[in-house]
Amino acid sequence: AHGSGRTSAGHASAMGHRLARGLASPSTIDMPWRVEANEVFPVIPEPLRNDLRQEGVAFYDWPVMPDMARFVTHFGTTPEEVDELIELIATRSKSL
Repeated sequence: AHGSGRTSAGHASAMGHRLARGLASPSTIDMPWRVEANEVFPVIPEPLRNDLRQEGVAFYDWPVMPDMARFVTHFGTTPEEVDELIELIATRSKSL
């Protein structure tokens, strides 16, 4: 159990990177900052952010830049959850 904290942090970081790669693909989303851990800061147009919230996606508005959001992955975040979010964003982005 001694190394489990590092494993959990590594998993959270891997899920953050997976999310960032997926978010970078729609042209409606800008990724101004490199992902270094489990926090992802995409710039997402307000209509898309509103759609995501209506779908129950939890994230924070991050007031450093207009339309910036903050997503945080953790040890319990699964690859399937990340992929579902990426697919939802890709689908919703097409309707903007």
